[in-house]
Amino acid sequence: MPLAEQAHLVVAIMAIGTGLASWLTNRDDTVNRALALCLITIGVVQALDPAEACWGRVFWAAFAELLEATAILAGVEWGRRIGRTARGRRGLAAQVLFRASQLLVLVWLGLGLGYLLIAPEQATSDASGPVKVRGIEFAIFAPVLGSAMLLSAIAIVLLLSGRLDSTDSLRLRMLYLAAPFLIGALVVSQGLEPYLVAIGLAILSASSVRYLTILGRRGAFMGQFLSPQVAQEVRRHGLDHLLERRRALLTVVVADLRGFSAYAREQRSDAVFELLEAFYQAVGQAARRHGGTVKDHAGDGVLILVGAPFALSDHARRAVELAFDLQQAVRDMLAEAGHAPSVGLGIGLATGHVTVGALHGAGRLEYAAVGNPVVLASRLCNRAADGEVLADVRTREQAGQSDRWTAVDQTAEPLKGFPSPVPICALRLQSLGATGETSKR
Repeated sequence: MPLAEQAHLVVAIMAIGTGLASWLTNRDDTVNRALALCLITIGVVQALDPAEACWGRVFWAAFAELLEATAILAGVEWGRRIGRTARGRRGLAAQVLFRASQLLVLVWLGLGLGYLLIAPEQATSDASGPVKVRGIEFAIFAPVLGSAMLLSAIAIVLLLSGRLDSTDSLRLRMLYLAAPFLIGALVVSQGLEPYLVAIGLAILSASSVRYLTILGRRGAFMGQFLSPQVAQEVRRHGLDHLLERRRALLTVVVADLRGFSAYAREQRSDAVFELLEAFYQAVGQAARRHGGTVKDHAGDGVLILVGAPFALSDHARRAVELAFDLQQAVRDMLAEAGHAPSVGLGIGLATGHVTVGALHGAGRLEYAAVGNPVVLASRLCNRAADGEVLADVRTREQAGQSDRWTAVDQTAEPLKGFPSPVPICALRLQSLGATGETSKR
């Protein structure tokens, strides 16, 4: 096999392998899909290029034009999808520029196919020298394709000059650096083409390795605090869009250890520390199982959001299941450690609209949730006895009916911060008695 054909084959394997690896990394990520399509198409072009003589020059030229246009469109789409997380006028302008670039690529494809139909002999013969495009062809096609690439470059510069997640900035910079080599491969001779493509692939591969490394570290870190769904969103799109201030309908779960103050006064500090660590671990596991996000650890209490920053349609039902799961886990943990019944757990739940988002101040960033449901859940938690789960009426209504638990209405109680007594209910698990009938506990 001639050296030139070997080079094409090696580059084809590199491109297709990198594309498949990108797709398999996260099949649900639409950004990865665009990159995978771009790289695999480039690989197919390189793999089939040595077989040009078997296809017929006109047919191969038309097929190659389609593949090259597909690769460029997918590459531009990759940049556009990366930039979708950008907000404001710059983000909108970048999206428009990317779309205009794709339109020009389609015009370039149309001109190329028309040239093949009008002058097939001239269109399928390469000029001598390192550049295979003749002067008249360059004068016709270069302005269109060059304008498309210029618009994409401007869009990338706009995105990079704004507020963008670090992983998105990394990928856009690598696209900016790799594109000239990949586009340049369209106009150089067949002998030089695979080398330019290889340089472009090396740049993209380097960015992919760095990108996956950052995602791995970020996912491992965020996985300690967030539900799997939220951690996945952070890995895909970064923190910015999740931390954006917005109104959300969710259920707040507040849990607090009972008898902890007395326990802390009587025990060594390291024993208290171990108890809190075991408690926080139980909370984290229960939250992850039911899609909740632990927002606050405050001494012997925790605040969990079910429905933010990742929206959940069944947040109330999940929150109830989370509360029962947490009660059981903490009960088992305390019994095993010999702390029961002196230490217990009370839980309060409330559902409603809450404003969630990032609070900036004093050089730090905090994810906050503000609204009546947060206050109400805290008040209900304060009223809950050991082993009890108290909820507001809206939580009961949105959680729906279940064979696993029942809701027992309580006398409306005056709660601090609320002008009138608040209707509440006690949520209780149902267990099978000896006769097979359900009993409340």
